[in-house]
This record gives sequence, C-alpha cells and structure tokens, in this order.
Amino acid sequence: MDSREFVRFLKHETIDETVRIVLKRLESPRLPQPVPQSVDDVQTGISNFYNSGALEEQKQAAWFRTLNEEQQGKFVEILQDCAELSAFSFCTLIDGVGCDYEETFDLFAIDAKGRRTLVNPQNSDMLHDLLSEVCAEELER
Repeated sequence: MDSREFVRFLKHETIDETVRIVLKRLESPRLPQPVPQSVDDVQTGISNFYNSGALEEQKQAAWFRTLNEEQQGKFVEILQDCAELSAFSFCTLIDGVGCDYEETFDLFAIDAKGRRTLVNPQNSDMLHDLLSEVCAEELER
C-alpha cells in the first residue's frame, strides 16, 4: 500500500463511512429497549447506557426531520467538512506539521503475510496533502 492508496482508504473508511453512519442514524435511529429486571448491576448499567444513546439518537433524528431539504443538505455539507477536517488533522499529526509535536511518525501497512510497507517514507508527498488531493478529486466527480 502506498501513500495515495492509504489516503483513499482513509477517506473511504473514516470520512465517507462516518458521514454514512451519522446519516443512517438520523434517518433510522435506534429504539430504546426495555431494561431487564436484573440484579446484575453491570447488565443494568449497559442497558441504561444503550438506552441513553438510543434516546439521544431519537432526539437528533427528530431535530433533523424539522429541517427543510436545503437545511438538511447544508447540515450534510457541514458533517462532511467536519469528518474531512478530522482526518486531515490526523494526517498532519502523522506528517509532523501543524501541531505541538514536530516530529513525524512512521506509518506501516502490514499485509496478511506480515510484510511491512512504509506508507509515508521521508521526502515523499505528505499524507495531508494527498488527502486534500483525493478529497478534491472526488468533489470533481
């Protein structure tokens, strides 16, 4: 896996997938489940945690449905921008720019046979630059 393949993978699996999951939750939020009558505090805690998340998804979905089509579209754009900025910031961290830690990290891809490939060799394109390019290319499509 080279640098460009990595950022395409990163975009698909983090940016695009995050936006898809959030939109799916807004369109079809989880329903709270009855809390079982249990003396097990751990099970009760898990059920309460799940239900509080489900209730929050219900509230967010109800809010989203109050928006008109244009407003929903704008929200999706903001969500996309937020996901891209998060991945971009992660890449600047790996590249060693734009943060307090001004060293680089070596990022290796390890295949099923245990072979390691350095994804971000020194003196090559920085990951954040490549991610910007990949995002721009996909916008043009």
